[in-house]
Amino acid sequence: MQKKDTMHLNKNMKKVLVTGAGGSIGSELVKNCLSFDPSLLILLDQSEHNLFKIDRECSQNNHPVSFKPILGDIRDKALLHRVFSSFKPDVVFHAAAYKHVPMQEEHPWEAVFTNIHGTMNLMDASEDYGVDRFVLVLSLIHISEP
Repeated sequence: MQKKDTMHLNKNMKKVLVTGAGGSIGSELVKNCLSFDPSLLILLDQSEHNLFKIDRECSQNNHPVSFKPILGDIRDKALLHRVFSSFKPDVVFHAAAYKHVPMQEEHPWEAVFTNIHGTMNLMDASEDYGVDRFVLVLSLIHISEP
């Protein structure tokens, strides 16, 4: 990302939605977003345990940012529309995806439903609700791990 883009994000990051917020990549995104002082940080994750952990960590941080944890799945179009209509995020960081290739080879339809259909649901909601910036976060780190 160029410096100009970083400055643009900094000025416009009022309400930020992070999908996969409790995962290894999503939780780091959440922590990094704190430095931009958004007015609202929406944490979306399908794992109750992971969402609880990142919400608790953020709440104990004494940061002036408001947090809204949402337990849900990006495959649920109705949920996404409720989230977008209620909170109207300006920026979406999309990190919710299955990343472990050997597991997904055993369960290919789960990968399709989440990584493809879920991403399309999120992109559609972002377009429908006028999101300013959609950032698809990809990781190749887990591909080589056994």
